[in-house]
Amino acid sequence: DVGGETHDESSSTAAFDAPEEPAITLIFYGDKVGGASGCNRYMGASTTGQAPGELSFGPLAGTMMACSEDVMDLEQQFLNLMGQVTRFSFHLGKLELTSVDEVGNVHVLLFESHPIPAGNG
Repeated sequence: DVGGETHDESSSTAAFDAPEEPAITLIFYGDKVGGASGCNRYMGASTTGQAPGELSFGPLAGTMMACSEDVMDLEQQFLNLMGQVTRFSFHLGKLELTSVDEVGNVHVLLFESHPIPAGNG
C-alpha cells in the first residue's frame, strides 16, 4: 500500500500547465486515490497492471462545486488526463504519471511529495 500526498507541479507535451493555485493534489489510499482537482475534490480506484510501471485510475468521481471558468477548465483538463494515465515512474524524486489522449498526444503529470496534514489522512 502506498500512502502520501502529492501536488501536481507541471505537465505535458500539450497545453496544460498547472498553476500553484488552485491546488491540485493526488493522495493514494491503498487501491484508492483522491485529492483536490482545482475547484472540487475527486476520488476513485487506482489499479496497477501486470507489467512494472503500469497504472490506471478510474472511474473517478468528484464533488460538483462551481468555480470560475478558468479553474473549471483547468480541473476538467486534469481529470481527463488522470482518466487516461497508463504508466507511472519516478523522476528526480517526483512521481511521474504518463497518459496518452484520444489523438495520441503524450502528457506527463509530475507530482511532488508533501506530508499529509494531521486529520486529513
